[in-house]
Amino acid sequence: MYFEDFPYLEYDFPDNVTRLYKNLTIRPSIVTDVYGDSRNLQDYTIEDGETPETIAYKVYGDANMHWVIMLANNINSIYTDWPKTTNELYAYLADKYKNQIDSDGNAVVLTGTDLNEFIEFTGAPSNNYQSINGANVVIRPHHFEDVDGNVYSYDTATATTNKDAFGRTIDLPELIPISIYDYEADLNEKKRVIKVPRSGIAQRMRSELVKLVNE
Repeated sequence: MYFEDFPYLEYDFPDNVTRLYKNLTIRPSIVTDVYGDSRNLQDYTIEDGETPETIAYKVYGDANMHWVIMLANNINSIYTDWPKTTNELYAYLADKYKNQIDSDGNAVVLTGTDLNEFIEFTGAPSNNYQSINGANVVIRPHHFEDVDGNVYSYDTATATTNKDAFGRTIDLPELIPISIYDYEADLNEKKRVIKVPRSGIAQRMRSELVKLVNE
């Protein structure tokens, strides 16, 4: 893995126990130079199911160069910083949003249809963009956006009148409700476009890292 060759450092924790941890601050100085010149980089869009290893093999012919992909894009964890597949995204959303509080203040676990409705709901003006699903949980869009992508909260978007700091009435533009699923899917998609160092730069990064971890 990417961090396995990094040296350990000792750290005294608040419980008075000295533990070893990986020194993740090591970064080849060439990384700074890489980002200083766009000619050193090429855009790459991660396809569903691709990993740093498969991309490294495709670009450099060596799957063991996967750490170059991660380091160049400040990716520390494949689980949080890498785009999820469709199935992985749904599993993540199910785990993140399944625990809710119903309208009576009781903790409930959403399953199946209720969970899908919760994360996909956008509503309509006729119901003031709000409803209650089968689990008795209030469901709303995640937020609203105008045509320029500016974000508005539910309360702002559905208020009868909105006023500025001077008490003047503000006329809102036409707003589009964004579901929880679309919000999360958009965050996931933004992770797909990365910068990949060109082959010569990647080889220099490898040489420098070898020197650093052996110091």
